[in-house]
Amino acid sequence: MTVKATLAAAFPEARRIADFLDRDFAEDGGVVALVEIDPEHWQVDAYFPEGDPDEIADLIRDTLGADAFGAFLDTQILPETDWVTESLAGLAPVVAGRFVIHGSHDQDALPPGRTPITIDAGQAFGTGHHGSTAGCLAVLDRLIRRQSFVNPLDIGTGSGVLAIALAKTLHANVLASDIDPLALARQ
Repeated sequence: MTVKATLAAAFPEARRIADFLDRDFAEDGGVVALVEIDPEHWQVDAYFPEGDPDEIADLIRDTLGADAFGAFLDTQILPETDWVTESLAGLAPVVAGRFVIHGSHDQDALPPGRTPITIDAGQAFGTGHHGSTAGCLAVLDRLIRRQSFVNPLDIGTGSGVLAIALAKTLHANVLASDIDPLALARQ
């Protein structure tokens, strides 16, 4: 069960509230986010792994005291959510040139006639959902149609999506490298 507390205020007050809550509740597993609604309206969302919403509201009021500046406070129990399923729902397959980049959860929903590249979401860059990755794949597709490549190299490979596309299309070994430990951990 997660309890969410939301406070609404103008930026300076919202920033001060977020700092207080982060300082006082982070050790107990609380997570605080400062969210811009529009330039004039901000909200602080604080998430608590457990507790009674009314008791959390009282604790927040006690913690903030006069620093709350009368900010509106709402607390609620969030419904249980399978966040893995939720996040995967937003990662539909991406078509770029002859390639389709997809997670293993979409294995059965791929458009025909495309070269599939399976990249499960992780912290390394390159699921195809960023325009730069899709753009590079589309350009790569055009380049491969016009010329041959003998020793392809992918520096700063991230997830390896470009190297995989090259290897699948050219039927060749591709040297892929990165200095990011998150990218290297995927290998």
